[in-house]
Amino acid sequence: MKLPLLDLLATRLGLSILSDLRRYVGTTAFLKVLDGLNPEDFPLQEWNECLQYLLGENSVYPTCAAARAHLQAYRSRL
Repeated sequence: MKLPLLDLLATRLGLSILSDLRRYVGTTAFLKVLDGLNPEDFPLQEWNECLQYLLGENSVYPTCAAARAHLQAYRSRL
């Protein structure tokens, strides 16, 4: 059974509490996990929900790749 995107990110970072994931956004470890994911392995809705949860944004991206790219670029705003 495949994990949802948020759960997978948390698991790969060794986190047991999902809300801790927010503190890792933009870090080298987070980006390394994100870079290892194929955007098309998760539905677009999951990517958009991930951005909403992690960044507090209500933006809706047209493709999985665009959503992932936005999350990857978040580091520049820290």
